[in-house]
Amino acid sequence: MFRFLITLGHRHIAHIRGGTKAAAAECLESYLQVMLENDLPPLVFEGGSDADAGRRGVDALVAHSPVPTAIFAYNDLLSCGAVNRLHGLGKRVPEDISVVGFDDIPAAASETLSITTLRQDREDQARKAVSALLVLMREGDSQAQIIVVPVELMVRRPVSAPRKPFR
Repeated sequence: MFRFLITLGHRHIAHIRGGTKAAAAECLESYLQVMLENDLPPLVFEGGSDADAGRRGVDALVAHSPVPTAIFAYNDLLSCGAVNRLHGLGKRVPEDISVVGFDDIPAAASETLSITTLRQDREDQARKAVSALLVLMREGDSQAQIIVVPVELMVRRPVSAPRKPFR
């Protein structure tokens, strides 16, 4: 997703972090790596996992200079809160600032929010988890496994190229 935003021309991409879970740490690590590879300054807000943290993240990020042109939220609850707060500040998404998320929860697909997000196939995720659990139960192998579930980019409200900075 970070590379997608960069290909659109974004150079000030903020990340609202999803707390301290292992998956949130991996997401942060990916963000920092992509920003470093592209010689772009990272800007991270230590969020949480709910819409309220997304709203707080926007308040912190729009006070930053330069204001980010795009925000990647760790999950769609954060991105929903971020979009709602931006609307409350009179900002247009994506015209003033692009917001993207991860999970593809039903609220992200609503007409009001229409958030661009990454979707995981939940059925595939469940099948792989059950399969790993059955192997663990059958073989007693307690080795940790990394299970990769492909994601699909769901472009709803078009994420746009950055516009002039706003205040």
